[in-house]
This record gives sequence, C-alpha cells and structure tokens, in this order.
Amino acid sequence: MVENQGHYEFEDVIDLRELIRTLWHWKWLIIGVSVLAGLAAYLVSNFLLPPQYQAKAYLTLLETSIRSNEIQLELDGLADLVEAEAVKQLVFEDLGITDWEQQEAYDFSASMRGGDQLHLQVTVREPALAAETANAWADVVVDTLNELFGRGEQSGEVLELGVRRAKENWSAAQQALEDYYPENQVEALGVQLAAAKSRLALYQAKVDQTRLLLTDLAMLRRQLEDIPGESQISASRYLALVALQQRAVSASQDQLTSDGVSSESGKLVLEIPEAGFAPISAGSALAELQVLGTALEIVESEVLSLARETAAEVNQLRADLEIEEYQLAELTGERDLARQTYTALRSQLEENRISRTQQESVVQIGAEAVEPRIPSGPHSILITALAGLTAGGLAILSVMIREWWFSTDSDGIN
Repeated sequence: MVENQGHYEFEDVIDLRELIRTLWHWKWLIIGVSVLAGLAAYLVSNFLLPPQYQAKAYLTLLETSIRSNEIQLELDGLADLVEAEAVKQLVFEDLGITDWEQQEAYDFSASMRGGDQLHLQVTVREPALAAETANAWADVVVDTLNELFGRGEQSGEVLELGVRRAKENWSAAQQALEDYYPENQVEALGVQLAAAKSRLALYQAKVDQTRLLLTDLAMLRRQLEDIPGESQISASRYLALVALQQRAVSASQDQLTSDGVSSESGKLVLEIPEAGFAPISAGSALAELQVLGTALEIVESEVLSLARETAAEVNQLRADLEIEEYQLAELTGERDLARQTYTALRSQLEENRISRTQQESVVQIGAEAVEPRIPSGPHSILITALAGLTAGGLAILSVMIREWWFSTDSDGIN
C-alpha cells in the first residue's frame, strides 16, 4: 500500500527537463506560428487599418482667481465633465457635423495634469480635422466651465440652452407617455389573464375530481372481480356502486368549455336506481362499472384538452402583459428622468445667476492644438509583438496538450 502511494506521488511530479525537451523538439513549429502571426498582424496594422492622428489642446486653470473668488472647483470629475455627451454635441454643432456615423469616428479624451492643466486630445483619421476639432472642443470647454462657475462673458447662456433642451425633452417624453395611454392594454390583459387563470383552476379541479372517481372505480372493480359473475353482490357494494354513479353524474353536470360556457359533451347519462338495495350480480355490476369508467375517461380527456388550451392562453396573455408593462415602465422612466434632468439644470441655472457677481474667467486656453504630422496609431510594433506572443503561447499550449494526450493514451495501454 505504501509503495503504491509513493508511486502515485512520483507520477504527479512535473518533470521540467522532459517539458523543456518537448518544447525544444517543437521549437520550429512554435517559432513559425509566432512569426506568421506577428507578420500577419504587422501587415494588417500597416496596410489595412487606416492611420489615426491625434491633436492636443491645453487648458490652464487660474488658481489665483479661484482662491480670490472662493470658487469651489472640484477637479476630480472635471475630465468626465468635459467628456460629457452634451459638450461633444456642442463641438459638433460648431463644426457643422450632424451625421451620426461621422461623429462616431471622433475619439475624445481628457485628463488632468499637475492639478492646474487640462489636456484635451482628439483622435481622427485626418490631421487637419484633429487639430480643428481639438481647438473647437477647447473653446466649448472654456465657455462651459466659465458659465458653470459664473465667470464668463456670456454668463448663463450655455445653462439656459441646456434648460430649454431639457424642458423640450421632458415635454416630448410626457407627450409620448400620454399618446401611449389610449393604446395601453395592461388593464384589459390583466382582466383576461385573471379570467383565464380562474378557468384553468376550475379545469384542474375537474381533472382531479375525475381522477379520484376513476381511482374509486378501480378499487370497487377489484373488489367485484373476486366475486363469481352470477353471484349477487352485497348491499354495501351495491350502495357503493350507486354512490359512485351519482358522484360521476353530479361531477359531469358542470362541464365547462374554454369560453366558460356549459357543454353537453362529456356529460354522463346513466340510469341510477332508486335508493335502497336491489339484487344485482357481480357481472352486471362490472358491466356498469365499465360503462361508467369509459364515460369518466371521456370526461377527463375533454377537460385535459380544455386545460391545455387554457394554459397556452395564460402563457400568451402573461407574455403580452409583460410586454405592455415593460413599454409603460420604459416610457414612464424616460419621462421621470427628463423631468429630473430639467429640475436639476433649472436649479443649477438659478444658483449660477445668484453667484454671478464678477466677469472673470476661471479657465483659459494655454496652448492651441496644431496639425499633427505623425500618425498616433495604430501601433504596429505593439500589435505585432502581442500577436506573436499570443500565437506563441497558444502553440506552446497546443504542444503541451498534445504530449499530455499521447502520454495518457500510452499509460492507459500499458
């Protein structure tokens, strides 16, 4: 037992020398795959991917002015503020770019350097457009920040424009919600769903009742099968037969359809004897049970069919109701968000008007962007290196898996 344990522990130790010999044996495959992947990446990055040009503009925050006017300027979120979609749209409006696909080709990036400089970077395929866009962005950022802190020459105009747009968005969202209300089917679908669930519950109860009758019928049949066919049955079994017939007829009287209307199909028509004991043979009793069982099976089959149809109807109504509720919730959420945006901008505008006492800027352009001469991307060397390393790693992994697979097969054969 100890020898086997030591043998297993020895087999679990990884032999690095064997691993190095294996990789050395496949060195040309690994090198070849890496070189081919790197070459393909180099060719694609140099000849297929279009070059990108990056232009930079620098803004300077006037700290002296900030301290003297006691302006609380939060620098942590300043880069995110100038990268906001509203600011970008102002830039595109200044440049006259209205096409959405053209706007997607521009990459905006902002960062804080040294606590008093804001770097604005614009990347696009044409160098002239990169410089023009970066300078336009710088102008919009200067006006926006000065407006936000109440120190611009045209104080409040940017905020007023934002407030007007927010109010228009709120009105449009409210109108869309009001237009949707007449078409809304949430209440009607809810009523239909409740009715369908009620019918389904009735059908299920009817199925359970019918199956209970069939179970009792089977028990009585087994009792009668033990009695000779010509022999008379006892009074207790006779009364059990009569009670079973009466229960079956009563259960079939309220048969329903998928529309909730009584149906004549599936009703039992039996001749039930008067109360009291009447002599009857076991064979006759079994024959009556056979007729009763057949009728109950027909009832069960019809009710099951109605239950399946109603279950499908319930699922469809539930799906329709979820769609209607989702659309209603989406329109309501858009309306609420637009209202909150308008309220926040309106409050900010009022605060800006109160705090605007001087006409002094808190930010200015430190250096305008110039037209770049050298593309900023794609980085062919980096892409080539990453492709080569990735392909080499995959090749090594494939070799190791191959060696492990064949070594496992050989161990199994031995």
